[in-house]
Amino acid sequence: MIVGSSAMISRRLLLHAIAVLPLGSRLASAPARATDELPDGPAPSAPPMRTIEQGAARYTVPGIWAEPVAPLAGSQPGPWMDSVNGPVADRIEVSATPTNLISLDDLGEISRVPLSKLGFDGLERADLVAAVRRQGSGDGVSASPYFDYDLALSPATCERDQEIVSGSCLPTRVVLLSCTVRSGKLHALRVDASPAQWRKAGTTLRDVRRSFTVT
Repeated sequence: MIVGSSAMISRRLLLHAIAVLPLGSRLASAPARATDELPDGPAPSAPPMRTIEQGAARYTVPGIWAEPVAPLAGSQPGPWMDSVNGPVADRIEVSATPTNLISLDDLGEISRVPLSKLGFDGLERADLVAAVRRQGSGDGVSASPYFDYDLALSPATCERDQEIVSGSCLPTRVVLLSCTVRSGKLHALRVDASPAQWRKAGTTLRDVRRSFTVT
């Protein structure tokens, strides 16, 4: 049974929000008057970044982001925290799954890759929003290609007013993925964010995904 149009609109809005950034509304600035103009100053410097290495994989995050505190037994880890803006991501995780694949192209067509192969849970409930082949920077193995995915993830269960059809829920999470094949392993990065976190940090989260490299 299909629910009311508001649920369908909400689904389309979330999918569209992932595809276009920034998600937050852009307020048009009024033309500056002569009395409003300020002298030109130095261009703002880019915020310092730090590199996180996990095995052969690495990625960069803003220096003001703090990693989740180790959770107590039986509890979930907290979100990544920006010292100014608060929570910015619920999950940034890497995986390395043994594989017989020789290269990324052996996975097949990018839009048809079974995302369950990447070593993360729950992706069978995700809607594919975008899939892009990204060329690594540098020379040698660092120039190898990556598959990048934008997904909208639905919960396993939800209230009836959050269903699109019976047993199928509206997406509530943004998931960014990146993967590559190196030295007999399928390496992947996963970034999860709520809609509120995506509004605050969506552009930066995509930068985190873009920084993912395997050596």
